[in-house]
Amino acid sequence: MKLARNLRLSLYQLWLGGVSVLMLGTLNRILRVEMGLNLALIGLLLGGAHYMAALVSIPIGHRSDTHPYRGYHRLPYILAGTALALVTVVTAPFVALWVAQDPSLGRLALAFAFFFVEGLGINVGATTYLALVTDETGEEERGRVVSIIWTMMMIGILAAALGGAAFLETYTFSRLVALFAITAAAGVVMMILAVWRLERRRTVPLAAGKHPLRAALLILRRSRQTRLFFTFMLLGLFFHFLQDVILEPFGGEVLGLGVRQTTLFNAYNMVGVITGLLVGGAWAIPRFGKKRVTALGNAISIVAFALLVAIALRREPGPVPIAIALVGLGTGAFTVGGVSLMMDLTVSGQAGLFVGAWTLAQALAKFGSSVLSGGIHDLVLRAGGSSHLAYASIFGIEGLGMLVATALLFYLNVGTFRREVADLRQALEYSIG
Repeated sequence: MKLARNLRLSLYQLWLGGVSVLMLGTLNRILRVEMGLNLALIGLLLGGAHYMAALVSIPIGHRSDTHPYRGYHRLPYILAGTALALVTVVTAPFVALWVAQDPSLGRLALAFAFFFVEGLGINVGATTYLALVTDETGEEERGRVVSIIWTMMMIGILAAALGGAAFLETYTFSRLVALFAITAAAGVVMMILAVWRLERRRTVPLAAGKHPLRAALLILRRSRQTRLFFTFMLLGLFFHFLQDVILEPFGGEVLGLGVRQTTLFNAYNMVGVITGLLVGGAWAIPRFGKKRVTALGNAISIVAFALLVAIALRREPGPVPIAIALVGLGTGAFTVGGVSLMMDLTVSGQAGLFVGAWTLAQALAKFGSSVLSGGIHDLVLRAGGSSHLAYASIFGIEGLGMLVATALLFYLNVGTFRREVADLRQALEYSIG
């Protein structure tokens, strides 16, 4: 894939990065601070509903494999999912205000349904978008393509965070509405630019057309390599992101750092992530392969978590920037290697099905890590431990978890996966026929 086409394709991921900041960050804070809603309810509405919607990833991925529209397998689903997401982005501030004014059970249920629909749109669009990227790239170029796409996502996150902060420096509800409307309008432009004439129209349906969803799910369940990679993704992402929501509280509570200093944690992490993505995708994967780069990302993260354990126990803030940058570097290398490997672990005609499965694993891992990190902290405190010991425990669990995930990685084999799936498909075709 040529660089210009790669950059154009990345515009969709750029927008998704920006939307994630507004929906899961900016709106989260405003619901709590400016509108006074309970934190647990906010987590349920924004996080719970959003990640629960990922349950559609496998069915929608399979449907895009088997139900094209006018010869297009991915484009109709990307457009439909993104259109749904755009509508919810525009109306999200009004729903937030409405539920905050009277958080009754009925309003909470309707707001949950609304944010579930937002997550549904994002997941439908993102799953079929990644299936399209898989369709349009070969194994040798995926490292470079993925590194650019995910770097653009990081840029989108950074731009939305900085732009949103500047736009809402003086908060008013009308400015919040304007910010979300501008984001939706940008989404329309970026989506059209990203996918315009990118998918080739097919005159013959993909080979998966004869497999119903039940049969496709049977392939997922019976393939050992599929189960292995699903578990690897679930554990790897869970332990990578377990510290996400507690890093800034750790800096303030244990290390005594101010708000400005802990806010810089995001910058240290972002520098590491982008470096890991670009170096991993453009330089390391062509030389060492996807599995080794993924394992290297895990190894860097293990070192970073060990350093954070020492920092927590000694309550010494000096090495924190290095440790957080290393976390980012490991995450970047893990992401570019893991996503490239994920795209290899698909088969012709069923990219949507397998990408849907890997998308579900990611959502479950991120939701679980956001919920359980605080729980681990509280559990250690209730057992009589100190605050710095509680944070050190989380970092230590992350390091040990990454060791387990890395061990699983070396049992993965793309050739074995494809042989397993080919045998299962042949058996299913025989039984269907």
